[in-house]
Amino acid sequence: MAIEFSLMILGVPDHLSTISLVPIATALYLILYRPRTNLSRRKVTLLLALLITASFLLPQATAYVSHNTVLSQASTKTPSEKASSISNLVADTNFNSPYFMNLGIRANNDFQKYLMDGVGACGEMAMSASTFLYELGLTARGVNLPGEDHEFVEVNINGTWMIVDPGYYQSQIVTREQRASDRVKEMGAISYVIAYVNSSFIELTQEYVPTDTIIIRVTNNGEPLTNTQIYLEHTFMGGQWRLPDATHVFYTGINGTVTLHLGSVSYNANAGSTDSFYRVHVNGINTGYTVTSTGTGKAQFIEVDLTKLQSG
Repeated sequence: MAIEFSLMILGVPDHLSTISLVPIATALYLILYRPRTNLSRRKVTLLLALLITASFLLPQATAYVSHNTVLSQASTKTPSEKASSISNLVADTNFNSPYFMNLGIRANNDFQKYLMDGVGACGEMAMSASTFLYELGLTARGVNLPGEDHEFVEVNINGTWMIVDPGYYQSQIVTREQRASDRVKEMGAISYVIAYVNSSFIELTQEYVPTDTIIIRVTNNGEPLTNTQIYLEHTFMGGQWRLPDATHVFYTGINGTVTLHLGSVSYNANAGSTDSFYRVHVNGINTGYTVTSTGTGKAQFIEVDLTKLQSG
């Protein structure tokens, strides 16, 4: 990945990125053909140590240089040009390989690892793009469609939130309306949208699609329970996906309620094995209640009485 950054900046064709394997290939040659090199065992050992060290340091060194080169080259551009160039860079350098990701070789939330190997999908692309944009002085944040397994970036350009989604739009920045429209065409629906702010999240669903209002109230013998954990879960493309996301939960307020806004939960064939509803979990327990949405402005109220749930 780091080599890819350097080669792209220098205009060198991508197929020459195999140069990153030179130290390892040279080390293997020395091991297999030492007698033909007329080198002493001591010299070969020293060379092997140097080559192994180089194979570890080269990616980190080139990542550092390339990272700073990217920032330097983009620093004089307009906000729109910065967003476009970073989106293009991430799309070109991210190594989105299912084979490697299935082996667990992916960047996840590690920006340095992304710079060195780039392995990842939409989540890694969003993480890396938002980091670059932040370092270039732009206000950017990761956005998640937690019910439909997709992540991208919102960047504030001249007071308007625009979308950077390298895996779909390469160097093009688009509006919220276009991102929503294209995703709905692709999968049939968007049920929930959040943006990450610091270590928490904010709901943005109504900024992307029409919604229904869902009110969930948790009680004990009819008395409202505050600070109770709630999350929603459903099947999408054969996997289990949670709202607000895989690591956060909703907490009931002083009146025992959580209010959220759901877009339509009516998907098309591209979504595969998918539920058109969400199961309601309270304190980690599946309550048996479900919620859905038509995205037409309706309101739905659900009361979960824990005493009845426990007795049932």
